[in-house]
Amino acid sequence: VTYIKATAAPRASLRAMAHVGAELQSMTRRLRALQRQMSRRSSAAVALEPSKPEEVVDGPVTVFLKVPPHARRVLAVFELTGRNATLAARFLAAQNGLDMREPTSLPQVLAAAVEHAYLKVPFQTIVGLFDPPTCPRQRRELFAAGCFVVQSQLCVWLLAQNKKGVAPGRRQLVAEACRLVPKELPREVATMLEKHWQGGGRTRSQRKWLRRFRLNFGFRLGRARAQAVMPLEEMRAKASAFWRWMNHVHADSSAPLLLLNMDETSVALKPTAHVGTVGRVVANQAPKAIAAASLAEMRARFTLMRTICADTQVQPLLPQILLSNGRTLGKKPKVDKLRGNLLVWNQKRGDEGNLP
Repeated sequence: VTYIKATAAPRASLRAMAHVGAELQSMTRRLRALQRQMSRRSSAAVALEPSKPEEVVDGPVTVFLKVPPHARRVLAVFELTGRNATLAARFLAAQNGLDMREPTSLPQVLAAAVEHAYLKVPFQTIVGLFDPPTCPRQRRELFAAGCFVVQSQLCVWLLAQNKKGVAPGRRQLVAEACRLVPKELPREVATMLEKHWQGGGRTRSQRKWLRRFRLNFGFRLGRARAQAVMPLEEMRAKASAFWRWMNHVHADSSAPLLLLNMDETSVALKPTAHVGTVGRVVANQAPKAIAAASLAEMRARFTLMRTICADTQVQPLLPQILLSNGRTLGKKPKVDKLRGNLLVWNQKRGDEGNLP
């Protein structure tokens, strides 16, 4: 048996080789991290022309976008909003932290960039936009697109409710947000969105995203203020137009016209008493002034329909009607003097159509 004795390398050489290897591994990690960072920050340059002919700009302004117009999330927003370039441009600006107000031509330029990117990407990319995600990054991109689309539609719904005089609360907004989740999204992403809006059933989580929503879309907590249905100027213009038309009919008519107007008002059976003089209770010598009434009588109301005209001779003949449900005033009204043109109509519902 022949034994071969291996010559051991000096320890200094081994330490030097280990140091070089560690430095190579460190440089490799840095390069890979830099490659991942550059791939995430792949920027697209958008040129902005002057918004007005009289503006003096030294060449076009270039805006570098961290999220390019051909990103999957941007194209998904463009598709989910029915190819609305304005909303897609707003989403693109929000993703890149851009202010849509400065410069003024930015919204139009971003909208054009989104449309150009949509036409430029392969058809297979458009078809596969809403395929089930295969990695967390695709899931995050579809989730971001779905969040923006739902909040945009929620903003439109909220403005419509405010126009009706309704200020929806937290539960209504959460329920509406869950209802507005796009059906085109994969089921996995749609479930994530619903859980996000519901906040796991925790009130605090719901209030957090609602606070961000109000901040981003310009809403605030408050009550819907009660005011006239239409502005005073518009009401005045409508009244002027009506009377101009009536004057025209008056001028063209050969016979005298009788103008009638009927209006209704709600009347309480036990109205609130006005301020007057009542006796002061001193050592139980004077009874306390109380208008005796049950809870049902305090809530009971009926309708008074009054008809008026401009002819003083016809006015006493026009009907004045008390409309009741048969319980407020009774089937035989307890009215001392029911004379002349004062009538009482009893009807259980307003859609019966059997008035006298």
